[in-house]
Amino acid sequence: MSQIREIMAGGSYLSHSDLRAHFGLGLATLAETVEVLWPSGPRQTFHNVRADMFYMIQEGKGDLTLQTSCRRF
Repeated sequence: MSQIREIMAGGSYLSHSDLRAHFGLGLATLAETVEVLWPSGPRQTFHNVRADMFYMIQEGKGDLTLQTSCRRF
């Protein structure tokens, strides 16, 4: 199964949208592959990503960082 989410920064005056992408995995406990295509061109691929977690992914960094709080960026 493939799922695609597009994150767009910005919005209208004095507003902000959630920059997190949520993927439903059903009963699966991990995603075999997570691929991120950055607007500047690079592609990052992560394997065996555990479900039911929030991760922070930064362009150019090879690690998934577990997000421990629900603060917005």
